[in-house]
Parts: sequence; structure tokens; C-alpha cells
Amino acid sequence: QIISLNLQNKVYLPGFVNRVNEKIKNAYMFVICSEYEGMSNSLIEAMALGLPVISTNSPIGGAKMLINNEINGILIPVNNKD
Repeated sequence: QIISLNLQNKVYLPGFVNRVNEKIKNAYMFVICSEYEGMSNSLIEAMALGLPVISTNSPIGGAKMLINNEINGILIPVNNKD
């Protein structure tokens, strides 16, 4: 889908990597779109690095325990494609 939308220069899916903080410190943002998510370690790490974060507000509610919507991140409803 990345190729069909011509996003190869914008979307990068590296798979497993060591020293994640070195790989993502220059990212523009962190997006997590889980339907169900507890306390996400990757979200915590992204926030600790100071990245802007967008997360779905899944029913389990880990993200809303970390993100004050539109203050230190953005929460969106699950399955909200808009």
C-alpha cells in the first residue's frame, strides 16, 4: 500500500531494530493506531523522547492515562479514519 500510494519517501517500516531511540529521535511524530492497547511502551518511549504523539483512545485506556488530549498529544476514537 505504501508503494501504491507513492509514500516510499515518507513512510518507513524497518521491522526489528536495536537502539530504537537512535532510530526514532529524528522522527516528525509517533502514531499508534491500535484497536486495543494497554500501557504502550512504545508510546511512553516516544513521549520520553519528546516526539509529538497521536494515539487511538482504545477501550482498555492506556493512552488516555498518558495523553491529555491536545495538550501533550492527540487522542482519536478507534476506527476514526477522518
